[in-house]
Formats: sequence, C-alpha cells, structure tokens
Amino acid sequence: MALRTLSAVDYVLLIMLLLSSAVIGAIFGFFKSKKSSAKEFLLADGGMGVFPTALSIMVSFLSAITLLGTPSEVYIYGTMYCYQAISWTIASTITALVFMPKFRELNCTSAYEYLEKRFDRSVRMCASFAFSFFMLIYMAIVLYAPALALSQTTGLNIWLSVVSIGVICTFYSSVGGMKAVIWTDVLQAIVIIVGLLAAIIRGFIVLGGVGPVFSIALKGGRIQLDRYCIREYIFYI
Repeated sequence: MALRTLSAVDYVLLIMLLLSSAVIGAIFGFFKSKKSSAKEFLLADGGMGVFPTALSIMVSFLSAITLLGTPSEVYIYGTMYCYQAISWTIASTITALVFMPKFRELNCTSAYEYLEKRFDRSVRMCASFAFSFFMLIYMAIVLYAPALALSQTTGLNIWLSVVSIGVICTFYSSVGGMKAVIWTDVLQAIVIIVGLLAAIIRGFIVLGGVGPVFSIALKGGRIQLDRYCIREYIFYI
C-alpha cells in the first residue's frame, strides 16, 4: 500500500492556519494591548462579545481527540453516545446561572482565586497544582494523538506536527492573552465547522443522499437510543 502524503495545497492551508494563529497573538500582544494587568490577560477586560466568547467556549470543550474519537465511538457503540449532551446541557446551565454570577460578583479572575478567598492560599496552590498536572498530561495526549493519526495517514513527520502546533499555541496564548485565545478559537471553530460540513456533505454525495446513509446506519445497528435503558439496569440489579 503506497504511503499517502499531503499535497502542496494541503501544506499551504496548514501553514496559513498556524501563521494566522501566530499573527492574532502578535496583534493583541504587541499592538492592541492597552495595559498589562491580570484582568486584561485572563479576562480580556470583560469586553468580548457573546458570539466569539461562545465559539471559544465551544472549542475549549473540543479537541482533536474529540473529533477523532467521537465518530469511532458512535460507529462502535451506536448513538447512545448522544445522551451525554443532556448532562452537558444541565451542567452548563447550572454553571452559567449559579457559579458564574457569583464569580463576577466577587470579581474573581479564576476559580483558584475564589478558593483562596473562601479557604486559604494553600488550598488554592493545591488546586492549581492538581489542575496543572492534569493539563500537562492531557495536552501531551491532545498533541500526540492527532499528530500520530496525521503521520500514519499522510506521511507528515509526527514531531514536526507536535513541535509546530505546541510552539504556535504557546506563543499566541502567552503573548496575546485571553483576547488572542478567543479569536484563535473563533478561527479554529470556523475550520472545524467547515471541515465537518464538508465531510458530511461528501458522505451524503458518495452514498446517494440522506436516506441511504441513515438506512445503512440503521441496518448496521448504529442508531440506538434504548440499548441500556433504565428498566434493564434495574432488572440486572
């Protein structure tokens, strides 16, 4: 089997995406930054609009692992995976209506600052260390997993992918602060949405339309909404 490689157009688009993220960080870090403060760096002065902020939050909950793993999860176990949207909706609503107003009232820049006010600095340091340790492991997986998949399918060097993405992300986050992070997330959201729509539309075209797609999924047992229903769970208990 011949090894597939990226075309010139693919390389141009990849480089443009990485450079765009770096440019956004440079713009907000060197040209549009009015002052150096924790509020500006961490909260973007509280002046960002609803639309870019919403897209940024959405992308924050997504990663290459999600985009690679979710289709495989649904293909293997069916559409029962979609029920997690219920828990996400409940958790997000409670967070927006209960926790966030309290944080804004206390003028906290982070949940860790609230922990220090509520308890003491040692609790804040423990929580910060635990989260940092978790994110260190998580980010390693987030960078390595898609780089490995890209390397296996296109022949792109895996360490080139890891280093380039890691350096660019570190640059725009540390230089541009939250404003740069939000706007690069908006760019990533557009790329993700366009990519997913392109894949979905292409799949419909190849298989002959929406009907055949769902017919094949139904016959293959992929569309399941009651595989682990409450009655069966209670019965086995």
